[in-house]
This record gives sequence, C-alpha cells and structure tokens, in this order.
Amino acid sequence: MPMAIFEIEVYAVVHGRNTTEEIAAITVYGPLAASGIRHYAQLLFSPSASGLSGVADTVGLSSVGIRIFADLPYRDFAPMYDLVRNEAPVHLSYEYGSSPTATKPLNYVGILSNSLETPGEGPSDADSVKHFIHTSLKDLPADTAE
Repeated sequence: MPMAIFEIEVYAVVHGRNTTEEIAAITVYGPLAASGIRHYAQLLFSPSASGLSGVADTVGLSSVGIRIFADLPYRDFAPMYDLVRNEAPVHLSYEYGSSPTATKPLNYVGILSNSLETPGEGPSDADSVKHFIHTSLKDLPADTAE
C-alpha cells in the first residue's frame, strides 16, 4: 500500500446544508511543478459518512498530478480545517490500495503540519493567525482599538 504526501500551497473551503444535513468541503492544491503537474484533493465531509471512502485517481500517469477524492465523516471537518487554516507549512498525506487501473482505493487521508513546535503552545503560538491579530491590536493606540 503506497503512501505519499504533497505540500498544500492553496486551499478553498465550502460549508453548507442540503435538505437533510450539513456538508462541508476542503479542496487543496499542491504547488504547480515546472512540468505543469499539480496535485489536488477534495475532502467532502457529511454526517452520513461513517468512515473514509474515496479514491486516488490518475496514479502512475506522468502527464497529470494525483487527484484525491475522499468522503469523510462531518466530525473530521473541524480538526482538518483548523490545521489548514492555522499551521504552515501543511501537507496532505494519503495511502492507497492496489487496482489494475490508475484509480486506486483510498485507505488513508490526513492533513499534517511539518513544523516542530513545543508542547502546550496552544493559541499563543507565535505563527498563529490569532496571535498575530492579538499582537497587532495591542499595538494600536487606545482610542482606535475599540
């Protein structure tokens, strides 16, 4: 079962509701290689998903990047979105099974941070967005911070 990883360069998030449930999606793109190849993943989150299902598509085709399509339980949305939104750099990690075609069954998908941080940093992490905003507001004159 091959495992692979790519850096997430940009992402998009959608959150909505259909007639029966909440749904959300995180779409991530890797950097554009000189060859024109860009890896891509769409993670779809819904309460009706009980576990991971999905595929790694275009595996082994040198003319296009890997395409990951994953359906995940809605409870996985918040922690994955938190990582994409608050950490840098972040990567998409995936593992797929075997098949005779370029479309492989997806066995694992995850978002991970590659930066080493000290335990217990929490929201005061110096590279977090919240920390940046809080620090910026503290530096404003008293009459403009209200």
